[in-house]
Amino acid sequence: MKTAHPRAVRNITDQSMEIDMSMDRKIRVIAGTFTLLSLALGTWVSPWWYLFTGFVGVNLIQSALTGWCLMEDILRATGVHREGKVQGG
Repeated sequence: MKTAHPRAVRNITDQSMEIDMSMDRKIRVIAGTFTLLSLALGTWVSPWWYLFTGFVGVNLIQSALTGWCLMEDILRATGVHREGKVQGG
């Protein structure tokens, strides 16, 4: 029997089920989604979408070297990520 990842806590309420993830995991999911989406768009829509793939890669490298991530600031500013609070509970 598999158990949930220790960083992902499932909270089931009457209205919704949400997974509380760390900021790093949210950023990895977003970066992976953007990469796969831009590769698909580059293949089937226009090769110019490959520039977006490169943009995501450059931002990942920049974030690793400087410790600052634009997506982290965006998630905090929009309220998608709240430090120390479990959503839905």
